[in-house]
Formats: sequence, C-alpha cells, structure tokens
Amino acid sequence: MTVEQADVIDGTGLSQDGATAVFMISDHLPWDDPTHFLHLIAKIEAYAEFILSGAAVTQFPQYEGKATVIQIVFQNEPSVAATSILAGVQQQLKEAGLGLSYGPLPAGF
Repeated sequence: MTVEQADVIDGTGLSQDGATAVFMISDHLPWDDPTHFLHLIAKIEAYAEFILSGAAVTQFPQYEGKATVIQIVFQNEPSVAATSILAGVQQQLKEAGLGLSYGPLPAGF
C-alpha cells in the first residue's frame, strides 16, 4: 500500500479520543520525483470520493457520525512549495467537510 496506489486505502483508525475517523496515506516518494504530486493528488481525490460518497461508512460502519480526516504520513519532509500546495488542498477539503493533516513518518520506521 503506497501513495502510488490510488485505489487502495493504506490504513484507517479512530483518533485516541474516538471522535475522528482517520484515513491514512503512506507517502514514501522523494519530492524530486516528477510524478510525486500526481500520485499524491490522485490518492487524496480517491479518498475524498470514497468518504464523501458514503462508501467509507458502508465499509466502516463504526465511523458513522464521526469527523473525518485524511492523514498523510511522509517518509521525506515536504518542500516549502509542497507545503504551500498542501495548505490549499487542506482548505478545499475543509470546505467539503473533511480534514487533512500531514507529517513525518514516526521515528524507527
């Protein structure tokens, strides 16, 4: 499961307080890869479609009524330009009722 597989959910779970459904994207690509953003945007769009269409709640009924966040976990730190683009995507998803968070892969992975 990687960012290159737009049709695969990399991981799901609930936040520690149980209030938020989290759909994780695992992103291992280097930022100098010219296809990186194409893969990442395609995956984000596929997740948003899956969630907004109601398919997520059908597959994961325990998430019904929960706030929903798409969480991207990066192996490589995003560039300044990437962070700026992600902020724009974050705003678009917010307008659709979804959250977007991103950060580095935890140490040891």
